[in-house]
Amino acid sequence: MALERLAPPGAALPHRWLAGDDEMGRPYGFRRRLEALGEQYVLAVPSHTSIREREGALPEDSGRGRRPQRPWQPVETWSQALDETAWHRIDVCDGRKGPLVVEAVKRRVVARTHRRQQGAPETWVVLRDRDRAQAQVVKVDDSLSHAAPETPLGECARVAKAEHRIEAWLQRSKSEAGLADYEVRHWTGWQPQQTLSFLATWCLVRETERGKKWPPALTLPPIRQGIALILYEVLQCGTRAQRLKECQQRLQRNELARFSHWKQRNLLAPLNLYKRLF
Repeated sequence: MALERLAPPGAALPHRWLAGDDEMGRPYGFRRRLEALGEQYVLAVPSHTSIREREGALPEDSGRGRRPQRPWQPVETWSQALDETAWHRIDVCDGRKGPLVVEAVKRRVVARTHRRQQGAPETWVVLRDRDRAQAQVVKVDDSLSHAAPETPLGECARVAKAEHRIEAWLQRSKSEAGLADYEVRHWTGWQPQQTLSFLATWCLVRETERGKKWPPALTLPPIRQGIALILYEVLQCGTRAQRLKECQQRLQRNELARFSHWKQRNLLAPLNLYKRLF
């Protein structure tokens, strides 16, 4: 179904990368078909996915039998065996509780196919998150990508983390834009409803991102409140001054909470925010 969506209409939509969870990255054939379509992807893979490095020392040759080859190992075993000096700290994006920093490594590898054969060369990207308070590793994500070897590690890390943000927006789409509120029995009725829900979500997300460029930072609830304000005005229920006061109080409370998160980590919010606030 994903490939069908990508074939005719997908090329017309502006995009550079495809991201997905391990259900999307697990099938080797799906990754190869994306490569055939000319798509750049960073897809998560299960921890038991077998890979081996394309470069590095080979096992010692005894001179008898087959030539030695680099061993197959699960990605989980590989990530645990990496030296601490191999990890690079990358600031992925600004989160609600401060900058989102991950530790990342990438290697050129080949993955084993479902027929236990060697696949095409790919880039293995592994990210690990640490607890902000105790600095312990709490999560490790493994991904495979068809990106060129010279692709910066920071770009791969940002795309890999975008997959989680996409899932978060889908969850919000279900609660904010009615993505899961349908009672249809056929594709003909389901597709228009999903399309309209995605368009509504896209509008809300774009407004949220645009609002983050200046204070007070906008989120989906204030945007929804603004739409409600317009409806109140049209339907003549409630007073406009009352709605504006409630919206302003909510924005100020969100902004103070955002500054508090940065201050707890001895960090300053971006300077342009201070200029607009003071």
